[in-house]
Amino acid sequence: MNSLNGTSACFGATSTLGGKKIKVDGGNATFTGSSSDKMNLNPGSNWWIVVTGANSGVLTASGASLGYSQATGVGGTADQYSTNGGNNNGWTFSGAPPPGGCVYDAQWSYRKKSS
Repeated sequence: MNSLNGTSACFGATSTLGGKKIKVDGGNATFTGSSSDKMNLNPGSNWWIVVTGANSGVLTASGASLGYSQATGVGGTADQYSTNGGNNNGWTFSGAPPPGGCVYDAQWSYRKKSS
């Protein structure tokens, strides 16, 4: 697979994710939930996400609840809307929105993140 995009609305992997390996070769892997509807990526046992290849992309999570995730190839970055459920390796929980992403402004709803 050379690209992976998942959202909380279509990614019901929690019950089957444990023990699995997802490999993205030469592309990006992006998991997207929201602050109020987190994508649950914590099956309670180890799972692997591998982003590799000559043109390795990025591994990002926004609005995800990550647990037992083993990120290899490239390290993953989880933003301020994600939670660290523990037992993760290869992830950085940045506390900031991903580059080019959207940030929440309580007064004006969602807006494009300024550079």
